[in-house]
Amino acid sequence: GRRGGASTITMQLTRILHPEWKKYPVLIRKGLEISNAIQIEFWLDKEEILESYINLVPIHSNAKGFPLASLRY
Repeated sequence: GRRGGASTITMQLTRILHPEWKKYPVLIRKGLEISNAIQIEFWLDKEEILESYINLVPIHSNAKGFPLASLRY
């Protein structure tokens, strides 16, 4: 079956920021995610990365981020 779960929060944030990368083959996409994640880690500290992820992650019914989800639910 399919395997997953090897992405860091920074890589997941990268995936959220660049949904157009889904069209690329897995190895190319992972390479892009890793290189972009390294750039993000260089510019932001862990708290800023987590805050960005929490504010952008899709939650039930496509609510973008915890702040919007908390208002919706």
